[in-house]
Amino acid sequence: MRKQVPSSLKIILLLGVLAGLAGCEPEPTVAPPDYIGTQAALALPTATVDLVTPTPAPTEMEREFATYRHRSGVFAVAYPSDWEVIDNSTDRHILVRFDSPVGFGSRFMVDIENEGELSQQEVLDRLHSFIQLNYSNKPAYSQISQDLLADGRIQAVFLYNDGQGGKGQETLTVQQVGPYFVGLRIFLAENDKSLLSAALSSVAASMMVDPQAAWGNQVAAINPAELLVINSLLWRDRSKVTHYTGEIYNASPSDAGNIKVRVAICDKNGIVLKEVTGEPALRVIAQGATIPFSVVVEDMPSDVTACSEQVEAEPARPDSSYTTALAIESGAKLDARRQLVVEGSISNPGLTAVLNVHLVIAVYDEEGIVIGFATPDLGVGLRLEPGQSQPFDFTFINLGGKADHSVTFVEAETVGVGDSSLKPPSTPTETPSLEPTPSEGTPSSTPEGTPESTGQP
Repeated sequence: MRKQVPSSLKIILLLGVLAGLAGCEPEPTVAPPDYIGTQAALALPTATVDLVTPTPAPTEMEREFATYRHRSGVFAVAYPSDWEVIDNSTDRHILVRFDSPVGFGSRFMVDIENEGELSQQEVLDRLHSFIQLNYSNKPAYSQISQDLLADGRIQAVFLYNDGQGGKGQETLTVQQVGPYFVGLRIFLAENDKSLLSAALSSVAASMMVDPQAAWGNQVAAINPAELLVINSLLWRDRSKVTHYTGEIYNASPSDAGNIKVRVAICDKNGIVLKEVTGEPALRVIAQGATIPFSVVVEDMPSDVTACSEQVEAEPARPDSSYTTALAIESGAKLDARRQLVVEGSISNPGLTAVLNVHLVIAVYDEEGIVIGFATPDLGVGLRLEPGQSQPFDFTFINLGGKADHSVTFVEAETVGVGDSSLKPPSTPTETPSLEPTPSEGTPSSTPEGTPESTGQP
């Protein structure tokens, strides 16, 4: 017979089981990893590694700008206030350079000339001349582009490499503003690209030109009455060739260029036999200056006269490639046949080469009348490097009277960048006397003229 468990004992056992269950908590649930596969163990470094932090690229700092207004009133431009301004302008050529501080190699330059109103083609021709003068003869520069901008400006870009570590890029922008041909040259050195690009872009955008500024050549035309013929003489040489020599005095308010001397030759009754054009000594006559000229006429009778003369010219346009800044040393003597010999040398004292050197010798009597005119042959395209000299000599076979002194004139074209003036020397080189020195052993008298003179008109 099975023994029953008392009810009180069942209750005690049930309470014990419930208490045991209450003391046991379930284990927490762990979220699964968000990757699939087995995670590899990380290897600990066995040595200390120095981590190099890359240097950030230099950023262009904000710069303080100042406004430069040229004294002529022609242009104004904003430039970094710590840059140096160098003004090499003349009364015919604005040339202002802005140099960056020590530690930089960049710069920019403003180059302006009063060319008068130019057509688009004339602007292109002027640009070509500008490039030839400032870039083509310099091997460090190589042109990579030339473009017409939307606003009408023309932009040419050049790479620069002098082979000695100097590298960069120069941007030339030209435009015609009223009468002014304006060139802005901006050179950005290779090492300055990240430091000055934005600043130089601001410079280019700030450039202002006033076409109404009163500077340079404001003369629209030259009145022929202001170009006077003086100290003239009509004479005939031994070969029966008629010469009309004299001087042109520029009384106009402008330098004169593109000069033409026209002379009418008449018979004794005043009938015009021929009209001829003469040659002036120089391409340009400065305001208030005087230069000689010569007109040669063949196959004329002995009793002709110069019944009229007229000088025509235009206001001279500034041309930085034209110069009269050459040094001349000359002397005159009589040779064994009592002919006048003028000899000497031409030197280039400048810093750039010159070419196409043109020399003129004028001979005067004691009253200042022009009795001889010559252009000695110096060789086609003669080029003189800085400091180089070229000798010359010329023998006058024919003169229109008794010589007292000679004057030499010279002009040339510059090869490199120059700041030459259009104005001829205020006092041309003059040989004060034709009397030979005792050491020469030549006669002491000057040559007598042997022409058949027809008088002075």
